[in-house]
Amino acid sequence: MNNMSKATPRRRRWRIGELAEATGVTVRTLHHYEHTGLLAASERTDGGHRMYDRESVQRVHQIRALRELGFSLVEIRKAMEGTTSLTDLLRKHLERIELQVARATLLRDRLRNMTIDSDIQVSVDELPATLNAMSRVETHNQTSRCTCKLAADREERWRRIRETCVIVWIEASILAASGQRLSQLQHAC
Repeated sequence: MNNMSKATPRRRRWRIGELAEATGVTVRTLHHYEHTGLLAASERTDGGHRMYDRESVQRVHQIRALRELGFSLVEIRKAMEGTTSLTDLLRKHLERIELQVARATLLRDRLRNMTIDSDIQVSVDELPATLNAMSRVETHNQTSRCTCKLAADREERWRRIRETCVIVWIEASILAASGQRLSQLQHAC
């Protein structure tokens, strides 16, 4: 029997370019992750080259997944360090997403209201005044939405009233752009 000791299998190591390719990010991104404390090379070669292990690959995938959800690198670092609960971050992020959805819905409604009535022609010159007037109506009439299902019809009625006011404000902004007074129309809503 041979007295030579068996070589212990070495764990797989990736150079930075290999890690970038394996994880779908750029070398520059990996350098940035290191600079911000999200990633650390598991070792360095004698020549000073960074080497990464399987845990590094997994960590980059985790960072990418959290970035896909829209988290900032600071939030990701706090979650990975355990200084902030991931559940708390998800709740806060959900609130931000809901606000973005509300803003996008508001923009969609504004655009729909501006284009639904073929009698109203908004020019590029009138657009800022129109959007501003619509914003004032929305700010003036902004109420928190009721989430119970029984109040859905009430919410729908209020939505129609707000849309009517928006149309009035669009007309008012067109009048304002032409130099006419708004005071009579402002009290209609």
